[in-house]
Amino acid sequence: MLTVQEIAPAAYAAILNTSDSRYFFNQMVEYGHGKESDGNKVDYLVFRDKAGEPQAVALVVYYRYHYFFRYANCIFGPTVFHAAPELFAEVLGALRDFCLRKFNVRYIRCNPLLPANLYDDIIKTETDVSADYVALLSRLGFKRVAGEWYNNQTLHVRFIYSKKISGMTYDQILATVDPVLRVNLRKSENEDLKFRYLNYDELDIFDDLLQKTYDRMNTITTVRPEMNRNLYRCFGDKIYFPVVYIDCAEALQRYETLRRAVLADQAKLDERYAAKPSTKYRNLSRDNADRLNRLQNLTAKVTELQADRGNLIYLCGGCFIESGHDFIHLLGGGEKSLMNLHGIQLLHSRMLQLAASKGFEYYNLYGCSGLLTPEDNQVDYGVLQFKRAFRGNLEEFIGTYEYCKPTGKF
Repeated sequence: MLTVQEIAPAAYAAILNTSDSRYFFNQMVEYGHGKESDGNKVDYLVFRDKAGEPQAVALVVYYRYHYFFRYANCIFGPTVFHAAPELFAEVLGALRDFCLRKFNVRYIRCNPLLPANLYDDIIKTETDVSADYVALLSRLGFKRVAGEWYNNQTLHVRFIYSKKISGMTYDQILATVDPVLRVNLRKSENEDLKFRYLNYDELDIFDDLLQKTYDRMNTITTVRPEMNRNLYRCFGDKIYFPVVYIDCAEALQRYETLRRAVLADQAKLDERYAAKPSTKYRNLSRDNADRLNRLQNLTAKVTELQADRGNLIYLCGGCFIESGHDFIHLLGGGEKSLMNLHGIQLLHSRMLQLAASKGFEYYNLYGCSGLLTPEDNQVDYGVLQFKRAFRGNLEEFIGTYEYCKPTGKF
């Protein structure tokens, strides 16, 4: 028999951080602090056995439902410390009863981190792996909530794409990704791109980049500037807002320096092989011509960008959160017309290096629609293909379940 206890945020964090269970940021104290600053009540709960040992924890947010009524939401929780259906059922039952005991709470939702099906990349390999847990949810009176995040903003993602990187160095990770991505990740480090982290007062740059992505996606998702700032304030040194940009003046100066170096190299080749051009001469001359052509194209593009938008051009940005075993790429955006400048590759190159250096188990590219063919997917098919280049796996969770308090039980 489990007992439910409401505990202080610091005590909750200590229990969660010492567990070996996987959890997402929505079950972290920092997330709770953010919701409290929005005016929501938050409970930090621990479930203990007869010996007093923690068996599970849950962070529950109470949202306004109708007038003075509320609903309880345990997002990506509860976090159960042992994979046993009986323990899960006991925790869910205790959580349900605890939350609905409050007279103004109308219903409770949860979407536990339980896999529905298993995948190799996007190929389904095992089905209904959590059937026992789903049956227990039904037995406890929970019903599945229909819909997905892209057509119902009250729901959270059910599909994510992640890559397991535990124990790997950055070079080892690179060896396992798609060859084209590997080349572009390496190439991006040698481009005339700059990388840095935004501070709080600069988050409007990230909002703008995110909006450019949402504008080309068929979803009801909108940029929420207040959410981004709330995350920044509450997660502190566990959150990152990296951006990649071009300093046009510096880039143009470098292109000119490189152009002169190529011309000087070609002049030496012409002088050396003037009397008798060889195959080597022709090959080297062709390479130099390709370099000059690329530098000319880059110069024209950056000159145009500088004239239209000013000296600093932001290509892409992201929001990354440290979340237990996962380094989560929660949000990201950029301008499609500038993607060929390899800004997104530099962003992921730097963040992969950070994830590897900190020893995370998963490089979590987070949500996707789960629509796997271009015919079905008008939401994020191109984004999914980019994520697949990391050679990870789709993860499908069981979704959101809801228990409504019976009529008259207010």
